[in-house]
Amino acid sequence: MSLISINDLHRRVARYREMRGRLETARKEASSARTWGALEHVVTKVERALLQEVSEWHSVTSFTESR
Repeated sequence: MSLISINDLHRRVARYREMRGRLETARKEASSARTWGALEHVVTKVERALLQEVSEWHSVTSFTESR
């Protein structure tokens, strides 16, 4: 069981680094957006990424609580 936890920890660390990079990129894109449409596109990408994170978190915590 602890091996699973260690692997999950490594996966989550990599995922958080990836998310941080995506958010930093989105911040740069948002600050350089010249139109409302371009800004809306950036916001939509960020919302989807964050919703995916919440969904994954919910799945993992629900699975963990059921064990």
